[in-house]
Amino acid sequence: MIFIYDKEFEWEQRVREFDEMKNRFYSSTRWQETKAAVIEREDCICQVCGEFIVGRTQIDHILEISYDQLKEDDEELYNMENLQLLCVP
Repeated sequence: MIFIYDKEFEWEQRVREFDEMKNRFYSSTRWQETKAAVIEREDCICQVCGEFIVGRTQIDHILEISYDQLKEDDEELYNMENLQLLCVP
């Protein structure tokens, strides 16, 4: 039997796993509480355009989060200094 290494399959599997971890993270109670704290801290003001946000908001990690951080549920994911409130156009 010949085993053929399929890089594309491995990549797709890793992307799926990352997406699943992101979904678990963003739907977690701890993240929802962190998100509410950021919205309250910023008084519903978009940190880019300075407008009051009516409707959808987005909490942005200023420094990107990594696969390893999500996998380990790293404390840095919840660091308020690395989070900003943005409007969703």
